[in-house]
Amino acid sequence: MDLAAYAVEAEVEETHWWFVGRRQLFGREIGGLGLSKDASILDVGTSTGTNLRMLADLGYRRVVGLDRSDEAIRFCAEKRLGVVHPGDVCDLPFGYASLDLVLATDIIEHVEDDRLALSEIARVLVPGGSAVITVPAFQSLWGLQDEVSHHIRRYRLPALRNAVETAGLRPVRCFYFNYLLFVPIWLARQILRVFDIKISSEGQLNTRLLNRLLSRVFDFDVRTAPWLSPPFGVSIFVLAQKPIETRRPMGTILPRARGPVTDQAGSSNDLVARKAAGWNGLRGVLFVGLISVVLCAPFARYVGWLGDEGVLLQAAERMAQGSTIYVDFFEFLPPGGFVLTQGWFGIAGTSMLSARALATLTIAGIACFTYLACRQASKRTLLSVGIALGWMVISQGYWTQVSHHWFTTLFSMIAAWATLVSVEDSRHRLRGPLTAGIAAGAAIMVTPTRGALAMLAGATAVMNLRRYRAGFLAYVIACALIPISLIAYVIGRDAQTSAWDDVIVFTAKHYASVNPVPFGLWGNPYLTWIFPFAGLITLCVCVPNRRECLHDRVLRTCAAFGLAGFIGCFPRADGAHIGFAAPLVCPLLAYSLARVTWRWPAKFRHAAAAVAILCFVPAARSFWWKTYSALHAEIVATPRGRVSLAERGASEMAARIAATPSDDAFFFYPYMPMLAFLTARRQVSQYDVFVPGYTLPSQYQEACLDVMRSAGWVVIDRNWTDPKFLAGIFPAMRDFEPRETRRFEQALEAGFTFVARDGSFELRGRVPAVDESVCAGITG
Repeated sequence: MDLAAYAVEAEVEETHWWFVGRRQLFGREIGGLGLSKDASILDVGTSTGTNLRMLADLGYRRVVGLDRSDEAIRFCAEKRLGVVHPGDVCDLPFGYASLDLVLATDIIEHVEDDRLALSEIARVLVPGGSAVITVPAFQSLWGLQDEVSHHIRRYRLPALRNAVETAGLRPVRCFYFNYLLFVPIWLARQILRVFDIKISSEGQLNTRLLNRLLSRVFDFDVRTAPWLSPPFGVSIFVLAQKPIETRRPMGTILPRARGPVTDQAGSSNDLVARKAAGWNGLRGVLFVGLISVVLCAPFARYVGWLGDEGVLLQAAERMAQGSTIYVDFFEFLPPGGFVLTQGWFGIAGTSMLSARALATLTIAGIACFTYLACRQASKRTLLSVGIALGWMVISQGYWTQVSHHWFTTLFSMIAAWATLVSVEDSRHRLRGPLTAGIAAGAAIMVTPTRGALAMLAGATAVMNLRRYRAGFLAYVIACALIPISLIAYVIGRDAQTSAWDDVIVFTAKHYASVNPVPFGLWGNPYLTWIFPFAGLITLCVCVPNRRECLHDRVLRTCAAFGLAGFIGCFPRADGAHIGFAAPLVCPLLAYSLARVTWRWPAKFRHAAAAVAILCFVPAARSFWWKTYSALHAEIVATPRGRVSLAERGASEMAARIAATPSDDAFFFYPYMPMLAFLTARRQVSQYDVFVPGYTLPSQYQEACLDVMRSAGWVVIDRNWTDPKFLAGIFPAMRDFEPRETRRFEQALEAGFTFVARDGSFELRGRVPAVDESVCAGITG
């Protein structure tokens, strides 16, 4: 480990939430061994003495440390934590069968031959002796701390268990821990990597308030991880034992029973049934995921509109270049979608192909979790596959793109599936609420309104505090993890004031007023009627079975998510937004259809399936036409890759922009951030979108000054300056040409002369000697 990292660890290990929580976990596990206080104990890789502190507090008297670093030994001596010898875990200076307990916590990941290290630990243990082993988990979490600690690898639980068994030890208890902070730590490490932040150790990233908060979260984590056995975590814990054949001395433990003794034949049958159901579910997920990717593939280069997708992509690129969201440029959405997109660009590169790969993975993930949620609700595999793929066919094409709405839907569907699993799985009571809470917290940090609705829907399954108090507490804590992490990210960038003004104040005052549209506007009939149809089928189930339905937690959960999806369509409940929210009602639709048809003879169910397929023929034909159009559209080369631009004149305008000097600055007006991204030209204004009644006079004024100071060219989409066009897009808009908009556009025309027009796109060049005086009068 770096010498600077030793210094940081020595300073913080006594109070830092991570060290304190680990000591509590190790103390409980060691206390359960029943060892004598005179047991011989070795702490391998003592570092600055955190385990020696814990063992002393537990009252053990014969404890010795071992570390190959003179600096670590010096720190332990200064703290008077006990005797620490120099030595190597691969060549332990102890005799055969001489120790009752060996601690190797976060040590074997430092050595080239980890199996030799584990064999040495097994050699020095007495028969029946125990080893406590921890290692960092998941290579995807590799970050700064791995570098400064000189790690060689991170592990997965199966590989570590196999290595322990090969060394001659018997794993008794194995589980991941630090699972609640898995996502925040992953995000934090991506941020450190992307921004190349240089610090001596991650232990420095702490404050008194944050330490107090994370201490409580981590304490809950290490208390629940041993019996919850989460499928992931930042670290792995293994308690292993050296086998004995004839006797079991004090200190030896046996594996804990995982449940009551039952009839073995019945248990075997249940296990076979669960494995078969799990295999069917896995095959369904793989099938839905594969078909979803195939359905999205034709639109990998297709750009139907130069608007919303570019907001995310251009913001992510700005952040990667060092700009601070909310400070250096305006956004009214929370940081979740931007951080996610920026992280993806950091992994896959900044290009159109990588952007569409992110979109495809997101949409395919929505389809997979829609299938899983439907199957969990209905127990019908084919019905669930049909609903998930039916949604894909009626929703994809024009909107197969990176969108904050798709991110929100993905997290909402993960929450829906996890909530439904928790309702029926009593063996892992907290796994579902924890997963659902993390996903719902992520959703709210991408799109606040829809995310909050998904969060409330997930809470319905654990609202009975008398019966589900632990589940409710786990859900609430999990819901807070992602928001706390992203708020800390914003505070760390000193952007909290600007974020409050942009995300909270601005949206509350200005966003909703111009966006209301009639329900189903521009939508196909399948999307328009999916919510009413699901409600009708649910009534058919509930009316004759009112009492049963009132106590059906699965139905209540499905109904809560369906209602969240319906409300989440508003205020702009057009076809696109219904398509974004439709997956949330699919579990309710699947549940109700399964209940309605469960007594039908097979031939009637087959006939109903045939009718449903025939009804979808028009939708399939429409999707085929969109696919054909996307695949046969003209392809043009851009700095972000080869794309097909659907809007008339966009390809020609992109070519004109490419012909200008590469260092010329552009202003794109009023609503085409995607063109700025594709052409790799800097937008001189901090604002990407200008809409009457939405954009403030002060924002027009700021943009005008930026343009007159810096821009060499202006690109205008004349469709978006036409009152008739705006009336079709924003029926609720009262004034299509307010004073500030007219004055701003007059300033653009005065400062930039006409050069060319392609379709609705107009290119204007800077007038010599123009100055900021043309911006006078915009704010009144």
